[in-house]
Amino acid sequence: MASERLKIEVVDSAIWFSLKILGFLTVQGTFSGLSGTILFDEDEVENSTFEVSVSTPTIDTKNDKRDEHLQGEDFFSVKCFPAITFISTSVRPENGHYLATGKLTLLDTTKEVSIPFTLKHGVFEGDFTLKRLAYGLGKKIPSFFVGNTVKVSIHCKT
Repeated sequence: MASERLKIEVVDSAIWFSLKILGFLTVQGTFSGLSGTILFDEDEVENSTFEVSVSTPTIDTKNDKRDEHLQGEDFFSVKCFPAITFISTSVRPENGHYLATGKLTLLDTTKEVSIPFTLKHGVFEGDFTLKRLAYGLGKKIPSFFVGNTVKVSIHCKT
């Protein structure tokens, strides 16, 4: 398969997240505004690239009041930072799946992350964790109240 530029199908793609609050309750939510392009070559995976973003105003935890708070200055500050972006610096095969490493920008902080993923029938799926305080996300909220570890799952249809 030669390199192919794939466009993300926004309607069928989403990012799910979960984290603990108060140490024992789990809050789950989604971002539905996933967009960008993927250049993927199964034969030469190392030549593949990802440039994707997610619209922060699309956050949905099924609680309007919480979503409004998350969109505000205490967390995502969506007016100043309307997107979270990931730009890959390398993609490689690893143990029956793939690993995309790159720069994740959240708020005004950019850090390197690695995202293990699979590709089946035009659907990329991956899971990783991040530390919210490393990005300054909810920095005024102590981690005993809102957990620091955020589990992230990606479902990206092209």
